[in-house]
Amino acid sequence: DEYSVTEFPTLKVIPPGGFGVQDYTGERTAKAIYSWTLKFHQHFVEKVTSEDLDAFLNKNAGKYKALLFTDKGKTPLMWRGLSVDFYNKMTLGIVQKEEKGVCSRYKVTKFPTILVVKPGQKKPIKFEEKLEYQELFEFLNRYQETFAMEAPGADEELAAKKPWLSESVPELTKLSAEDICYGTENVCVIVAAKPTAEGKLDKAVYDDISAAKSKFNPGNGKYQFMWVNTEREKAFAQACGIEATPTIMALRTGKRTRFAKSEADFSEKSLSEFLQRLPVGDVQYKPLKDGPPALEDIAPPEDPKKKK
Repeated sequence: DEYSVTEFPTLKVIPPGGFGVQDYTGERTAKAIYSWTLKFHQHFVEKVTSEDLDAFLNKNAGKYKALLFTDKGKTPLMWRGLSVDFYNKMTLGIVQKEEKGVCSRYKVTKFPTILVVKPGQKKPIKFEEKLEYQELFEFLNRYQETFAMEAPGADEELAAKKPWLSESVPELTKLSAEDICYGTENVCVIVAAKPTAEGKLDKAVYDDISAAKSKFNPGNGKYQFMWVNTEREKAFAQACGIEATPTIMALRTGKRTRFAKSEADFSEKSLSEFLQRLPVGDVQYKPLKDGPPALEDIAPPEDPKKKK
């Protein structure tokens, strides 16, 4: 009587407080009912793309995150429900199959795939059990409990001060240079490019670099991938003879600073071919007698704690 039910079965959605009750009047099929109920289900799943992956990882940097890689257009109800269960404990994201940069970074080729990830992590943790709610809940719960026993403050502080340490394709700047290139023994694979209007690396270029990185840098750290903003770093571009962009180059520092540059137009294929030639010495290095090219002064990242 309270909800004026006169026929059975009857389906209703009753919001908190009981106001705004809605009746289901569609087809009595599982698919139709499922689609109808989805629009009422609040969730906290974040859509993750190659452009915002690093921001997703660095938010609450000390906490684990969970990523669902899917070839389906909609976020599954089970993943939505889990995002509510773990609200403020673990952030859940969803990655579409079309996001090649993110899929390549984590070497995902089968869908669905679920990974637990964290900034600075060498290898993600893959969910291998049966895809059921309880199994998934217990799996994710282990990592939010692991975090609860950690002291994440140091991780979060470092991620705020040096975001380039956990970025897949960091920008080479005066602030990041020592950590990602000038102060390392790795081969610095640099794509010199003009930035977007937002000052970032173009998404298509980012995806091509990420794809090449997954092929040629499988955990051994031989190459360090990055990009440099040619509109700001004019002295760097001049020292390395960069005219057209994007341009692929390799930079080696140490006792003798030298660089090699690809003359091919930029693409994932040309980047892969350049990387194949590097270890066999099939590139012509040129010396930089004055050492690593000078980089422009820039302001350090703003401390998120000081933001209003």
